[in-house]
Amino acid sequence: MLLGESPPPQVVGELAELAAGDVRLDALTSATPTRSPLDLQVTAQTLPPTIGFFEGLVESPRFVDLRPGSESRRGELRCTLRATYRGVSR
Repeated sequence: MLLGESPPPQVVGELAELAAGDVRLDALTSATPTRSPLDLQVTAQTLPPTIGFFEGLVESPRFVDLRPGSESRRGELRCTLRATYRGVSR
């Protein structure tokens, strides 16, 4: 997991707070500093918790520019998305 300049526990912790039910964050990558896009891979058994996770990201002031990516519903629901982590405003 590469997160550029952002502290991994903080970013992962904030994403974990948004994940409910069976939502699992499988991968989180970012090539450059904190304002760069984060690429997330998410897995869940059912759709409703995944929608809740996405809604939480949209409503969070710490994650902006959310862009859904690919999706697969064979067995588990697997999807990718990109978001910019803004962190705590000072």
